[in-house]
Amino acid sequence: MTYKKNNCMEATMLDEETLMLTDSEKETTFILNSMMLFIWNHCDEESFCKEPVEFIRKQFDTDDIEDAEIKNDVQDALTQLLDNEIILRMSNNI
Repeated sequence: MTYKKNNCMEATMLDEETLMLTDSEKETTFILNSMMLFIWNHCDEESFCKEPVEFIRKQFDTDDIEDAEIKNDVQDALTQLLDNEIILRMSNNI
């Protein structure tokens, strides 16, 4: 599965690790923490979609976290981003 960012949202960095996304059409605002921001930034990269655990391990201190937990966290984040139309599904070829 690959994704793309919903370009209908206005993005504003609040600090180095926090992004605010605003959908003026739906009058909604979303705040992405560092993990969600990282996933949002890389969700359109095929390599991230194939190996999200490796991407997360390179970016965050995850030595004490099992691969399965990271994979579940990434899937939960993607589900939240999809449910709120922050990202959109592109293909199912992965």
